[in-house]
Amino acid sequence: MVLPYVKVIECKHALHGIIEIEEIMHENPKLDEKVSRHEAILNSLADGVIIINPDMQTLWANKTIANAYGNTEEMYKKKCYDFFYRLDEPCSGCPSIRVFADKKPHRSIQSVIDHKGRPRWRDIRASPYYNENGI
Repeated sequence: MVLPYVKVIECKHALHGIIEIEEIMHENPKLDEKVSRHEAILNSLADGVIIINPDMQTLWANKTIANAYGNTEEMYKKKCYDFFYRLDEPCSGCPSIRVFADKKPHRSIQSVIDHKGRPRWRDIRASPYYNENGI
C-alpha cells in the first residue's frame, strides 16, 4: 500500500509565531482549545502531514505519519530526506525547497525508496505555512 502524505511547510518566520503562541497558551484557555482543535483535525486526516523548517528538520507530524513510521524521536533528529528516504541530500525536485524559495505551493510525484527499503510512488504536496500575521 502506498501511503501518500502532504508536507505542510513552515516558512522562515512561522516558527517564531508558534513559539509565541505556545508561550501564551497556558495563560489563555480559549487559545489552548483552538490549537487543540486544529491539531485534532490534522491528526484525523488519512494523509500524513508534517511541518518542516528551511533546514529540512521535521518540527511536527500528525498521527498518520507517526503510525506509519513509528520512530518519531528519530524523525525529529534527522533531516526529512534522511529519515523518510535515507538520502544524504534533499530529494530531486523536492517541492519543499521550491516553497521556501518562492513561498508558493508546489507538488511533485516521485518514485522513492521508503524507510523500509521498498520502492514507492509519492504524491508530495508542499505549501507555505504562516502565522496569524501572515509571516
